[in-house]
Amino acid sequence: MDSFDDNEPLTTPNPEMYDGPEPVPDELLEKAVKKVQEVAKGNGMRGIQVALGEFEGEIIKFETYELFKMDPQIAEKRAVGKQAGETAGSLSDMRTKMQMIVNNATINEDVKKLVISILKKRKDIGFALENQTVTFDTLGKTFVVNDVCPTCGGAKYTKCKNCFHDGRAKCHRCRGAMEVECPMCHGHRTIASGGGRKTCPKCNGGGRAPCHVCNGRGFVKCKVCGGDGRINCKACNASGWSALIGTLIVRAKCSFWYDKDALIKAEESPELPPLIDERGPRMVLEGHARITINEDLTRLKELDQEAKPDEFKIPYKVGLPWGDISFRLKDRVINGKLFGLLPELVHMDPFLEESLKPALAQLEEAAKNPAMAASLIKEATKLRAIGEAVVLAARMGHAKALEGLQKRYPFGLKPETLRQMLINADLGLKNVTKKPRTNGLIIGSLMSAALMGAVYATPLRSYLYPLIPRTEAHIAVDVLVLVICAALTWMTIQTNAATALRLTLAHILTPEKLKTITPKSGMLGWAGCAAAFVIWCLMIPLSSAAGQTAPDWFIALLGVVAPL
Repeated sequence: MDSFDDNEPLTTPNPEMYDGPEPVPDELLEKAVKKVQEVAKGNGMRGIQVALGEFEGEIIKFETYELFKMDPQIAEKRAVGKQAGETAGSLSDMRTKMQMIVNNATINEDVKKLVISILKKRKDIGFALENQTVTFDTLGKTFVVNDVCPTCGGAKYTKCKNCFHDGRAKCHRCRGAMEVECPMCHGHRTIASGGGRKTCPKCNGGGRAPCHVCNGRGFVKCKVCGGDGRINCKACNASGWSALIGTLIVRAKCSFWYDKDALIKAEESPELPPLIDERGPRMVLEGHARITINEDLTRLKELDQEAKPDEFKIPYKVGLPWGDISFRLKDRVINGKLFGLLPELVHMDPFLEESLKPALAQLEEAAKNPAMAASLIKEATKLRAIGEAVVLAARMGHAKALEGLQKRYPFGLKPETLRQMLINADLGLKNVTKKPRTNGLIIGSLMSAALMGAVYATPLRSYLYPLIPRTEAHIAVDVLVLVICAALTWMTIQTNAATALRLTLAHILTPEKLKTITPKSGMLGWAGCAAAFVIWCLMIPLSSAAGQTAPDWFIALLGVVAPL
């Protein structure tokens, strides 16, 4: 949802933005001519000079706004003891002070200056931020409400519940009865004496005696409080204070706005707003326009009058070259639009389509005809655009290759032409390497068979394996043989393909760059791995049947399979 739905922008235009037209400098138009020359170079237009035709445009000036909608984050927590910070009288007072900071941030001139200084430190100066959040650390604050501890009432101690607050605990031996079973007669009241029995002298025949733990008092010193009858208050860590800490993080959500309808009406260019919106912050980062923050306090106050209580606007001055431009290529006229300071040439006539048509047809035929693919690609890549498409297709996947080609040819060719060029280039390169990859598969498989034959079909294994004591190590060696053979086949396929590719592209790439071309093995690479596995599976039983020593794990496997 647009943040400006219920918040109309200024209805009174800024007169500073309408101080008369500013012409586009000649240097910028010269750059535009060089851009067309660079795109045309090497693409069938040898000897054709590019000249500026007509230009009707100016550096248009308009104002944009970045809306900051306050989105404060308040965190509250309890802390033990008295805490430092800006003091508030109560929870409600703390919240009121935080809200005042938020409200003040939208109207205070000093806050505006602070926000502008923060934005100016950003590489994009905050321009065209959309659905992003900016945090203003310097506006954040921490408040503290220090209260007397509700648990101990500020006394720092609480009554000991173990001893009924008087420091005495019930004796754990007699449980407060002061007497226990007589330890001498064990409650029998008499003891053995001279072959008979006599009254127990300890309890005088009563069977019970004073508790020796509490000395007959029924209580002992409380171990919890040490006899004080009180303990340190855990709620406040014996400080007598409890603190409520409130932390305010000042943040704002951003929305970008400018009067698109007015801009379209003034310039009669509906293409302009989509170009600005697509680039967004890159308008500043890449230098498409002359953009500065409007720091005029009068202007900021005007914007404050229209903002909601929790919002404020920061205006930007934009100076953007824009206009209709044409170029002459001998007897042809190419039309388009000039955008920005770089400059960019947009909505240009696809003037390369005609000159590249024969080469495009050759590339399409190379994608269909494996037998002629190499010669057709060599012929087609005499034109630079086709050559770059082929090289990109050879080096990377389709998405990245398309991105790279679009950067090289932002105009001159239709987007669908660029996509089809890469598709045909990829198919053509596969046709070029199809036979070499097949040969690589055959050669790699024969090499794998020879290597496995040397290991399994000769006495080599019977000499080698006794030197390896563990059966698990035998399995590892056998698997290693398989992996080496699969890798060997894969590398043979890729090497054959690389040789074919380098021969095909040698006329457009230097030897150093040719070395960086790594062809795709495709499905034949995996077929080579599968072939190595099949040879491995056949070689072991065949060599065993021929009388060579079979691996222990293979013999064990036969023992499991044979009964089945």
